[in-house]
Amino acid sequence: MLEKNFRTTRCPEEFKKDLAVHYLRGEADHWWKFFERGLPVGYVSMELCQGTKIVREYDEEFNRLRRFSMKNFGEQDMIQRFMRGLRDDIRTRTSIRGCTSLVELVEEAARLER
Repeated sequence: MLEKNFRTTRCPEEFKKDLAVHYLRGEADHWWKFFERGLPVGYVSMELCQGTKIVREYDEEFNRLRRFSMKNFGEQDMIQRFMRGLRDDIRTRTSIRGCTSLVELVEEAARLER
């Protein structure tokens, strides 16, 4: 729709980016702010911590933010990153040795949390 509006109004090339950014909302706007500051794409999900969230909420946020990463992390990388963000009381009782997928790790952490 923006491209159509740009053509219709004969918008100069140098103004297109600023106008498009003006219309960003929600997660897209959040992503742009990080990107524009020059931080590595994916920075948010790479440093996420569980904090006061329950494991399921942490998993949901972890996966939501993972979409912003331009890097395609392998399963073992994702397991390690998720593990690093878990609260100490859960992380110290959870073993990643037996986990072959992030789903297994989430299930194990949720079981320990209960």
